[in-house]
Amino acid sequence: MFDLTQDYFKLFGLEVQFKLDNVLLHQAWRELQKQFHPDNFVSQGALLANQSLQISSYINQAYSTLSNPVDRALYLLKLRGMVVDLAHETRFTQEFLHKQIELREELADAKEGSDLNALERLKGRLL
Repeated sequence: MFDLTQDYFKLFGLEVQFKLDNVLLHQAWRELQKQFHPDNFVSQGALLANQSLQISSYINQAYSTLSNPVDRALYLLKLRGMVVDLAHETRFTQEFLHKQIELREELADAKEGSDLNALERLKGRLL
């Protein structure tokens, strides 16, 4: 029986750590999808087809979470009992957040204009 509560790292046979091998993650995801894809269960009745759809969705959610570094970090925190809601919780001042927006805009402008001098100045301010 497939366990829809197992942690995502165990699901893909990976160590529970931030740094991971994306190639191994992708290979494990493909193997699980081959095994549990809903198309494989269409002729076996509605119950099995529905179960495979749930399993496939769980596999996709796990893959999406682990393949994104921010989501992976949040998931690791969650596994350790620390739930962080980035959308609704912030511990930064308005000034800090405005500065981050300004820096991102400067970076985007410099990259768009291929302005290496501007990128170097920005790098110097950040280091």
